[in-house]
Amino acid sequence: MRHCEWLLVLIVAINWPGVAFAQTPEVLPRSLVGNCEACHGREGNSKSHLIPRINGQRPHYIVRRLDQLGEMTGRSRSAVSVAHAANIADRLKSQLAQYFADRVPTPAEKPYPSSRGAEIYRHGIPDRKIAPCSTCHGINGEGDGPIPRLAGQHQAYLKIRLDLLTGFILPDGGAMHLAVETVTPAEVDAITSYLAAQ
Repeated sequence: MRHCEWLLVLIVAINWPGVAFAQTPEVLPRSLVGNCEACHGREGNSKSHLIPRINGQRPHYIVRRLDQLGEMTGRSRSAVSVAHAANIADRLKSQLAQYFADRVPTPAEKPYPSSRGAEIYRHGIPDRKIAPCSTCHGINGEGDGPIPRLAGQHQAYLKIRLDLLTGFILPDGGAMHLAVETVTPAEVDAITSYLAAQ
């Protein structure tokens, strides 16, 4: 085929309806990563016990949280996160989530996890119909899809989230409301101590 014929074929292909060519993904702006790291720590390894670690977190969960935060208005516990999330373009959320998901999770800080916490996490409390946390969050707290990783998370942060769930304050808790509504403060302390040590 002559050169001019190759050129004609290329022009027709580019303009033909339904023909799509892979585009180079948009580069994740370093400033966007930096905005998250300003609070969540370098590579998502937060040093504040009240700010969650997001290094090694499930990407689907991060995207879901960004969507939730971006939709929030008015006064919030996470006012800074709300402001940042609202300004993140949808096309960049999955890239941002994958960036932090690919970071190495924080190693356990406490060498002696609570045996009571491990028991509840893995087996629940059958006589009170409290289901095992591991059913959804994984045997090692690794999470799955939109279900968050809990292993290695700050104990104080986990306790805050569980308190919000037991108080039916989180609107997206779903089955978690029922799963934790009868868990006692001592049991919450045991579970979160165990998870923080994973």
